[in-house]
This record gives sequence, structure tokens and C-alpha cells, in this order.
Amino acid sequence: MLERPQIGEYPEYFHKYIEKVPKMDLLEYLDHQGSKLFDFILKVSDEKLSHSYAEEKWTVAQVISHINDVERIFGYRALACLRNDKGNIPGFEQDDYVANANMINKTKENLANEFQACRNANIAMLQSAEKSEWLRTCTINGYKTSARAMAYMIAGHVEHHNRIFAEKYFK
Repeated sequence: MLERPQIGEYPEYFHKYIEKVPKMDLLEYLDHQGSKLFDFILKVSDEKLSHSYAEEKWTVAQVISHINDVERIFGYRALACLRNDKGNIPGFEQDDYVANANMINKTKENLANEFQACRNANIAMLQSAEKSEWLRTCTINGYKTSARAMAYMIAGHVEHHNRIFAEKYFK
């Protein structure tokens, strides 16, 4: 079982995401969480996909597209740490990514399948990591971060948005 990362293995602002991950086997949780989100996306009505809970807030479809973007980005960051990358991996501006995503062609089936493909790829990568690799670090946006912190961030980011869906979009 992959141990939860310790304070100091990641930037302080990651903590609000990592603490949301339940205390259970992370790889099992990633699989379970991924299946739940996939099913959730497919059940969202087309009308609700275009819903935003307030002016200037993302639509449900944009949030899902953002989750997909971050699933890819955090997967790459985890890979970079696992491979002991010594460069500085830059940050990204989430609002620019959402603004530049072509949402016209993104159906709920497309969004769900994209998420599932990214999640499955991340799980496969993480399953093959050796115990000694989890504490390897890389620099992300100027902050030293461990591979296991990035693995937890993958789950924590989705958990963060699941809670926003429940509290703001689907209450």
C-alpha cells in the first residue's frame, strides 16, 4: 500500500487536495473513483452539461474538461518524479486551458471516455512503480514534489471537484 505523503514532500497548497483522499489503498481508490466519475458523467443530462451555478463560473462540461486536462498534467508530473527528472516542470493556467478548450465537439460520452483513458493510463503507470521510486522528487513550478504526492494529487483533485459538483452544481 502506498503511504500518504508527508508534509514537506509537496507544496503547501497541495495539502487541501491530499487531505481529501480517503485512508485506503490509493490504487484501489483511483480505480473506484475513476469508475464513479465515468458513470456520473454519462448520467449528466445534456441540459445540465451546459449549466453553470453562477455567472463567470465554468459549466459542468468545462469542469469535466478541466478534470481531464489535470488528470493528464498530474499524470505527467507523477511520471517526471518517478523518472527523477531534474528539470523544472512549469505550472499551467487552468483558466486559459478551459478558455481554449473546444467544447463544441465534446459530448458527455467523449468527456467520459477521455477521463477513463487518462485515469486508466495513470493507474497502469502507478501500478508499475517500485517502492523505491515513490520518494523520488522533481521540481514542479519551482517546488520540490515527490512522486507519491503527485499520485495522491491525482485522486485529490478529482475529489475536490466531486465536492464542488455536490455543493454547487447538483445540490
